[in-house]
Amino acid sequence: MKANVVVIGGGPAGVTVALTYRLLNETAKIVLIRKDEKQPIPCGIPYIFRKINVKNNLMNDEVLKRNNIELIIDRAIKVDRFNRKIVLEKNEELTYEYLILATGSKPMDLGVKGENLKGIFYVKESYERLVELKEALENSSTVTIVGGSLAGVEIAYELAKAGYKVLLIETLPHILKLNFDVEFAGKIENYLKDEGVNVLTSISIAEFRGNGKLREIVLTSGKILETDICLITTGIVPNTSLAKNAGLEVTDYGIKVDSFMLTSDPRIYAIGDCAEKRDFITGKPARYMLASIAAMEARVAAVNIAKGNVLKIEGIVPKYVSKVGNIVFGAAGLTETQAKENNVNYKAYTVTVKDKYPQALPGVEDLTIKLIFSRKKRLIIGGQVLGYSEYVGSLVNTIGALIENYVTADDIVLSPQAAHPLVSPSPIANPLAKISLNILK
Repeated sequence: MKANVVVIGGGPAGVTVALTYRLLNETAKIVLIRKDEKQPIPCGIPYIFRKINVKNNLMNDEVLKRNNIELIIDRAIKVDRFNRKIVLEKNEELTYEYLILATGSKPMDLGVKGENLKGIFYVKESYERLVELKEALENSSTVTIVGGSLAGVEIAYELAKAGYKVLLIETLPHILKLNFDVEFAGKIENYLKDEGVNVLTSISIAEFRGNGKLREIVLTSGKILETDICLITTGIVPNTSLAKNAGLEVTDYGIKVDSFMLTSDPRIYAIGDCAEKRDFITGKPARYMLASIAAMEARVAAVNIAKGNVLKIEGIVPKYVSKVGNIVFGAAGLTETQAKENNVNYKAYTVTVKDKYPQALPGVEDLTIKLIFSRKKRLIIGGQVLGYSEYVGSLVNTIGALIENYVTADDIVLSPQAAHPLVSPSPIANPLAKISLNILK
């Protein structure tokens, strides 16, 4: 079979690049290869425990069919770059004009004795394994989650609200420490505890025990805990084996790509979790594994194939947002901790304002914002937000866009922001302007 564009991988990156290229080229032959019959939506996994059924958390294959994108369920086992050929496990071969690798990420073994026992699952699992997890939970009462990431926190909360006894284990001093500074991470951690999650930090798993099935977890402190299920949400690494075997340049951070998302082969692009990222502010390689980043890279790659490498990615500003219970929290760019680690001369300031106005309105809550600026040029380089409304998500995206556009504290003071009593803080107490004024002092 001959195709103009072949995509390997059916997650957010793979689907987005196929749909975007179809928008730009109505007649091209586009083929998407995916190894599994059913593809879970990664961001929806925390909600299969209480809010939706596993079978309702799947990528929509109908959208591919409607856009005349051929879906092949098979595993690509070899890329022959010199003949522009892909060999599939079922012995079918395809030739391509352009190949896009969207092979995603995979869980890495913890290197802990007993981790292959029945009852241990990873958050990056196939549909079949997620069904198995749901079935295992029906006969369980205690669940241990390893890793205080955003996914780990969201899953811990959902399981606790579903009635399980939940233990969340994190090796760092606080959960979400890679995304937030301690004052924000601490508030979220305390909220989780108040909602029934037992959180243990600064500790790791030493051993899993059980006779064929998980029964106990031994901590590095020596403490032994009984548990029915263990869900691992840490240790996710780029899936680069296909690219490496094809002779493409690969690093510990993923498949090496340039600013056009082009690999070391001029006919092969790589996008999403499998592709190396470079931080916008530090310029250093980074592992930013988010569906939003994957979708953006997919659009860039599709445009570059269609138009001839016209879009460049200068670097990635990670933007996170989550809602757990009634609190909403998010971050963009560097934390204060990361600024220190990268020897950035910075200034940080935090304010708390009301999220609506006037304060007599029902449902008015606190909104806490922290911004970080480079001290010399007063460029915004990071921000964190915690509140109780969806305004948090919009504010995080705004902060991210300010970073990407080299906005200074002076620029923020000069820019009026839309405001309305029911959806935003008062223009008098605009938090971005309030912080920027303090930076200008």
